[in-house]
Amino acid sequence: MFAVMQNTGLRPLEQVQEQASSIASRGSRPASLWWTCADDVWDSALESITPERSAIRLSTPRLKGPEAIVQVQEALDYSVQDIGVQHLVLCGHSRCSGLHSAPKTASNSDAHVNPLVRGVMRREKENRDAQSALLQNLRLIADCSTVANAVAAGTLTLHAIFYLAESGVFLRFDEVGSKFVSFD
Repeated sequence: MFAVMQNTGLRPLEQVQEQASSIASRGSRPASLWWTCADDVWDSALESITPERSAIRLSTPRLKGPEAIVQVQEALDYSVQDIGVQHLVLCGHSRCSGLHSAPKTASNSDAHVNPLVRGVMRREKENRDAQSALLQNLRLIADCSTVANAVAAGTLTLHAIFYLAESGVFLRFDEVGSKFVSFD
């Protein structure tokens, strides 16, 4: 379904162009762009939730600096304007190596808590932090002029999906409730 683009060294725009060309050669047009990190967590996870054969997967490591912004903008512009994707799905997951979290130290208030419970509490906090980072990135993408114009015109819908890798559970962001809920 998705062409696995990891470790190719291709810039984001080149990834999108290569996959769009492959999909077009099969007589289809990409309907969605699924943007994941470069972790291999998504390789099999996406197969279980993406029914369409014409989806593009943009797999990028954590990009930093002005050049990264330009690369991402190029890929978004091409996907939205030239290809006309209707859905942009930003994907995050638990224990993502691309997220730099605060040092994992127990607070004094947690000193009396059972170590097993403390571990669960730490993982829950890590997941909340990762979900927060995912939503922050979604907001940044939504602010890109091409994306903002397409959303305003009703031709593009933004989505955020969070994968709990340990349990295999997918969550989607529900804008109405402003929280992640079960993926139906």
